[in-house]
Amino acid sequence: MNPPALSSVEIAEIPDMAFTELELARHKRDLESFMKRRRPPVHIRDKLDHGYRFVGQSVELYDIHPDFRDPSVKRETPFAKATYVERRIIGGSFG
Repeated sequence: MNPPALSSVEIAEIPDMAFTELELARHKRDLESFMKRRRPPVHIRDKLDHGYRFVGQSVELYDIHPDFRDPSVKRETPFAKATYVERRIIGGSFG
């Protein structure tokens, strides 16, 4: 026997919006804790370091390192990105 179908239900993705101040503070706290544990030792951070930035509803993690041709120029190489997408069930009934 098939389970009952959902009727008139939509999943709505909320458009990308910046985090609220409270969410941003919470995420920054968590990322600072993460970075404190994962960053390279202080004595090599001029050769390799990690950073993060918030872009809309995403958090990007990246390496910071000198350019191999011109060591006076710092480069950022992204290595991870997480995006929060809020979904809501709009209308319909379960039954």
